[in-house]
Amino acid sequence: MDQPLGRRRFLGLLGAGATGAIAACSGGGSSGTTTTVGRADGEYVPPPGAWATVDPIAAGWDAAKLQAALDFAGERSSRAMVVAHKGKVIAQQSWGVRMGFARDIASAQKGVVALLVGNLQAAGRMQIDEPVSSYLSPGWSRATREQEAPITVRHLLTMTSGLANDLTFQAAPDAVWRYNTNAYQQLPVVVEAVAGTGIDAVTRVELFDPIGVSSTSAWRDRRIDGPLGVDPNGRRIKGLVMTAPDMARVGLVVQRDGMWGGRAVLDDPAYLAATLASSQGLNPSYGYLWWLNGKAAHVLPGPPSRSSGPLVPDAPADLVAALGRDDQKIYVCPSLDLVVTRIGDKGSAQSADALSDFDNELWRRLTAAAPQRAEKAALTASAPAAQQANPARSSAQAKA
Repeated sequence: MDQPLGRRRFLGLLGAGATGAIAACSGGGSSGTTTTVGRADGEYVPPPGAWATVDPIAAGWDAAKLQAALDFAGERSSRAMVVAHKGKVIAQQSWGVRMGFARDIASAQKGVVALLVGNLQAAGRMQIDEPVSSYLSPGWSRATREQEAPITVRHLLTMTSGLANDLTFQAAPDAVWRYNTNAYQQLPVVVEAVAGTGIDAVTRVELFDPIGVSSTSAWRDRRIDGPLGVDPNGRRIKGLVMTAPDMARVGLVVQRDGMWGGRAVLDDPAYLAATLASSQGLNPSYGYLWWLNGKAAHVLPGPPSRSSGPLVPDAPADLVAALGRDDQKIYVCPSLDLVVTRIGDKGSAQSADALSDFDNELWRRLTAAAPQRAEKAALTASAPAAQQANPARSSAQAKA
């Protein structure tokens, strides 16, 4: 049987009841509660198939308050949740399913696609400031050729294409911020066109295999009709199906500045930094398909309406997140060395495409359980950007 191609070679060829609990083992689907205790250090990365766990008390967390956060999640229709501190699981729980339960993570997939675009650009396969029409045939939208011509990949990454939800022209690019999933759905098609292969193969080689994501997590056609299954061009939409532990691996590589066990998985640190920073002034709480906390204002999905204040007031200011419909979540919080994932049914009274009241209520409980939150946040905010970068990256790149 042929061995899978390595990442560089791959792109080179193309170019030419509740289960689990605090510190429960997160293997491939056991429904029992198994507790193991390990050393909480900042360099640990989980091997494929399992995560090491650490007693939350040993890691400085309030175990009772942490359990209260899990209890809240369970009360809000969660199916599985993982809390990883310094790369090790300090809490996880599933409700009515095994930890290996997988579902479509909805728009949280956007955060994964943003990372793929960065690697393709780093490999010289594409440039985000090039028009989308450079990679897809003109007529990819329902605007006129003249109207769609100025729309770049960056505009799709930042939700500033100016297209309406039905992909018709609404405004010039950069004139308005509108959360537009149908416009975003052209990005996976761009990735496939650039790579010359399907989105699942690109994701597997560029991201999932290097960080040990299980084969359960994969792109699948949404076998439903209507706007969630078919885009305005009549193209079948692909959903990204993932488990909560696999989502946590994605969060961890983002938290580690693209590094995984001393290896650069995300190849361009400047692109990753831009992904997790305000991408434009219309909605400072949005990067490249990732949501950002701690900004002075934000705009949520729906008719554009700017609100003052951060997305999640009770969460640390440096929180970033990939958010999906009905509260599919990948949260990354560098100041707490924390990754949190959640999948399930909607966790709030109303269906929401991204943020809901679930987010702040969960983070109010998590921050109450966290160790030395204020001191860590202050250190993170005051440290120069160069000091916050992962020192292992430059060493790994020097050896490449």
